[in-house]
Amino acid sequence: MVLRSRPTGVGLIEMMLRDQVDLLVRPGRQSLVPGSDEALLRQETGSGSGRIGKNTVTSAAGLRSATRTATGAVSGLPLLVSANQEGGRLNALDWPEVAQLPGNMALGATGNPVLAERAGAAIGGQLRAVGTTWDLAPVCDLADWPSHSAVGTRAFGSDPEQVARLAGAFVRGLQSAGVAATAKHFPGLGGVAVDPHHAAPFVSELREGALLPFRAAVQAGAACVMVGSHTVRAIEDRPALASRRMIALLRDDLGFGGVVVSENLSIPAVHEPLGGLAHAAVAAVAAGVDLVMLDSEISRGHQSHPERVAAARRRAEVVQALVDAVEAGMIGRHRIAEAVERVLALHRRFGLGPDTPLPEWARCIDP
Repeated sequence: MVLRSRPTGVGLIEMMLRDQVDLLVRPGRQSLVPGSDEALLRQETGSGSGRIGKNTVTSAAGLRSATRTATGAVSGLPLLVSANQEGGRLNALDWPEVAQLPGNMALGATGNPVLAERAGAAIGGQLRAVGTTWDLAPVCDLADWPSHSAVGTRAFGSDPEQVARLAGAFVRGLQSAGVAATAKHFPGLGGVAVDPHHAAPFVSELREGALLPFRAAVQAGAACVMVGSHTVRAIEDRPALASRRMIALLRDDLGFGGVVVSENLSIPAVHEPLGGLAHAAVAAVAAGVDLVMLDSEISRGHQSHPERVAAARRRAEVVQALVDAVEAGMIGRHRIAEAVERVLALHRRFGLGPDTPLPEWARCIDP
């Protein structure tokens, strides 16, 4: 995430509209891994990539070095870098020196919240040691029938009460290590028949108990909730991340006061039903999403230079579309203001600054 240089005590009043909107689109514009590729990207687009590609950072020590350098370069808000580190089959940090924990289904088979909390703490400890303090986990979906492989073993199980116990415990463990948790994919993907990465799923209604894991995660203090791209027609015939009714359910019924995050809008199956990437971002923020995700900062895939240029330009288009929507009255300024306040609070609580002490175990991976 990148912000233009400003005093450490940055607040909402000091931020112009474009700066405010820029804060709400992830990844940001910072060059997290300085080098000739980033320099060329900035020369062509005026922006860094905001990403750490695993083709350039190839070890936990290298990641720690990159985040340390990036942290020292930020003069505004504390640096907040996100990753998908769920355990099981989805781990952005999969180097040999990073312990790979079992997935949620394995934890669910034990039925033991103590183990789930320890797993969250272990994952959080490893993430924080390398300067990554926001995890896009845990999955709070139910392994319902039909349960597409997109959920599968990423779920804690199919029993709502047990999944709720384990999800809440995982959140407590992760955040005890100083890493923000993200309960996903609200209001639950259980029962979808297609992969949401490739098609736009829908269900007629929520299964009984589908919200219990999210309620438990909220009660455990989860910093963020990610809203999915699937449609629950009984609530609103519209993708959840663009549904005012869905986000009102999260805020009013579950009592969530943290940051509402969108599913990755870069996925065509996510943005196409809403008219394209820029339209999807505007619809999401207007509906109550605080932070638009285009990806996470730790990228598992390799991006060529043309792909990086295209990604930077798409991000700029999203920011411009949101600014235009505010100026046209499609999104209220109060809506932007409340989102900015929540995202600022997330940075301040979990971000790292030049003087933020690292845990003792981080020393063993320092280059």
